[in-house]
Amino acid sequence: MIDSSSEETELQNEEVKPSWSFSYIALIIVLSIANIILGGILGKYFFDQPEKRILTVTETQTENLLNLDQKVYDEIITSYTLRNTPSETVKSYFRYSATIRNDGDMGVEKLKVFVQVNGSDIILVKSPSITTVPPDIHQAITLQQNKKVVEASKDEWEVSLLNPHESITFTYIGYSTKEINNASFRLVPRKKDWEVIREGTKTLSESNPFFEKTNTEILRMLIMLACMHTFLLIFLTLWILFFEQRSRGPFGPQRSRKLFEQRGVHDESDNSADST
Repeated sequence: MIDSSSEETELQNEEVKPSWSFSYIALIIVLSIANIILGGILGKYFFDQPEKRILTVTETQTENLLNLDQKVYDEIITSYTLRNTPSETVKSYFRYSATIRNDGDMGVEKLKVFVQVNGSDIILVKSPSITTVPPDIHQAITLQQNKKVVEASKDEWEVSLLNPHESITFTYIGYSTKEINNASFRLVPRKKDWEVIREGTKTLSESNPFFEKTNTEILRMLIMLACMHTFLLIFLTLWILFFEQRSRGPFGPQRSRKLFEQRGVHDESDNSADST
């Protein structure tokens, strides 16, 4: 005869070791779903990079083209006079060319272009030669000059549209009745939220790409690492619980039901023995 007290003890031990609790499983599922949703949002936020808005400026400038060699001065006498004032002789003559190229991912509309030459003695001819790449867009865009600019050394234009990989070139002439060896021309494009890079200059991103990242980019990296760490912890927890459950064998309630059936059989045998 089997001792009923030992059966009850075994039954209690089996009931103490149940399978995963419902609340624990629900918590794991909720955390996993939340992590997936958060990872999807952060992934879209990280990998959908904002469109680049970059304008690249390339400049070329000559020295005073009227500075002839001394030997030429000894043999040839030359002079340049102004059409409106023939009595004044031009002694300095410069040519300046600047190209604006759209290196961004989107078109730039109503682009302001400012041109200036340093020095009040140099006059900027405000009828520049304007070319575009590709050439046919010159006929499709609108170029508007600001006639309100009265300074002789300044000019201003507005370009209606410049799409990605397109460029526009302004070529100016500057002159003076005084002898000037060097002049300083400058073209500045202005558009909100657009970065201007001049070719030949070293940008910050080229000098040290890691330590010069903005605080926002560093914060994005930290959040991404934390999200990945959380996902790995949840995955490892589920993996450990899965193998722990497999090592236990059948679920607790099934084992308990089997013990109840065995106990019922023993009770019947005991009753039959007593009746005999």
